[in-house]
Amino acid sequence: MSCESELVKPPSKINVIIEYRLPMPMNLEEYRRAQLYTTAKSSWQTTMLSTGSGGSAGVVVKENHIYKGVSPNVTAHGRLKEREELSKGESIHTVKEIHFGNNLPRIVNAILPKDAKFVEERCWNAFPYVLTLYTSKQSYLSNRLFISVESMHYEDDVGDQENVFQLTGKELSQRKVMTMDIANDFVGDMPDINIDDESGSDSPASPATPAKVGATAPVGDPRVYKSKLTGRGPLRGKDWPKNTTPVMTAYKLVRLVCDVPLHSKVEKAVLKSAIYDLVLNSHKGMFCNTDEWFWLDTATIRDFEEKAFEAATAALAGDRSVAENLKVPDCPAEKPEWVK
Repeated sequence: MSCESELVKPPSKINVIIEYRLPMPMNLEEYRRAQLYTTAKSSWQTTMLSTGSGGSAGVVVKENHIYKGVSPNVTAHGRLKEREELSKGESIHTVKEIHFGNNLPRIVNAILPKDAKFVEERCWNAFPYVLTLYTSKQSYLSNRLFISVESMHYEDDVGDQENVFQLTGKELSQRKVMTMDIANDFVGDMPDINIDDESGSDSPASPATPAKVGATAPVGDPRVYKSKLTGRGPLRGKDWPKNTTPVMTAYKLVRLVCDVPLHSKVEKAVLKSAIYDLVLNSHKGMFCNTDEWFWLDTATIRDFEEKAFEAATAALAGDRSVAENLKVPDCPAEKPEWVK
């Protein structure tokens, strides 16, 4: 059975439900291209950095093609009422192996066997609706790990819709909501949250870590970045989403089970390092790399994506030559003919 038709069995109990909200200074069509470009570039660069220093972290792409129709996984794992309607045409289906090497929190590294330090990512991208599942086929984690990330994107939205995914009353009582501010929040500074510990009681939450003054992510700083092509930026103050045009919000519903010893601590570590930090950093990069992708059409980005995935896979297998010779596509300095 192929990965695309194989149903991931839903877990009997979800330990953690978090809804992240990310306002972005762009419209939906721009976000779609920015995300494709940034994901491809990040997969390539992350794998190159790791393998260049003797590490084993990186991305292996197993499948990347068009999927027609509604995946049974969208039906089984999604919560958005309109998910099947939005997915009934064509979606981009990818299957990747995400290898962490030693780039995991200390507590996770201590618990997991060496051969369990990668997960399989399956994604159905029917933008503006996207479903991504993370599971493991390694014997130790096969029935212990489940993460779903359901994403919906809305234009002219500042992140104030209260129940985008139409959760039940029970799910709403379990859900935590966290707004990510690409200008004023920083990688490594995820506020603490309550997660039930092994005894069934809530672990005490510590106060949110204040933003580090002057700290910047490697991808750039939206507080100082200004796009030459669009004139957008810098993003100033806490209310920039309400004072910015265009604006949209990515809503991401994360549902997590990690049935291992000290599961509440492990789940917090996974949320911080594997979800919050990566999502925040990638969205900072989507804005701060605006002038790299803004006038690129979808066909050009998809071609770069295919080459980037091939380069990352080859580098992780020991052949860095393809990745070393790969270049990002040249973005036109002026409005191209394909733009209406």
